[in-house]
Amino acid sequence: MRKIIGLILVSFVCINWDIDAIDTEKPHVSFSFDDGNSNDILSYKVDEWNQMIVDHLRKNNVKAVWFIAGKGINNKKGEQLLSKWNDDGHIIANHTYNHLNYNKSQITCISYIKEIQKCDSLISGYSNYQKIFRFPYLKAGNTIIKRDSLRVYLKENGYSQGWVTIDASDWYVNSRLIQRLKQDPKADIEGFKEFYINHILDRAQYYQKI
Repeated sequence: MRKIIGLILVSFVCINWDIDAIDTEKPHVSFSFDDGNSNDILSYKVDEWNQMIVDHLRKNNVKAVWFIAGKGINNKKGEQLLSKWNDDGHIIANHTYNHLNYNKSQITCISYIKEIQKCDSLISGYSNYQKIFRFPYLKAGNTIIKRDSLRVYLKENGYSQGWVTIDASDWYVNSRLIQRLKQDPKADIEGFKEFYINHILDRAQYYQKI
């Protein structure tokens, strides 16, 4: 368990580089978690792996943003997880209900707005809810009209956007990790941890330069 905490469920982690701080002070790194689900992972019950993450954030005095895709937590267990993260001081924010790709031609701005509203109906009652929106897959529209129409909606309704300034590819590392542990639950995963940390540092340096 202690070995896994650095990587387990990084499939909904995104890391943001605060570029506004670059010219005036040392850069900041902020942690945000995308999607969320109420399923068990490998031999870990959902309560267990969530508690591992929350405990490590608290231990290191880190507050995060959890961008909720409503469908994955629209159940009793999901409500309990939301309460746990909220009560620990983490921000609860919007990631649509069904985690749809806004770049798909069949998804209209009107239908996408309904996705945002449906997610808000689940999360807006939490004390640490904030009107911050992040596009699933980071896709903000396949046409200028779709892009600008949703930007107008977000602005008129007081939403900030949860930008991502480092592409961490964490979902891929996590999928390989889980595959390895399914093959051998006792496998040494130090190599995964070392790779991921070095990868994050490399990406941070790369995106800072551009």
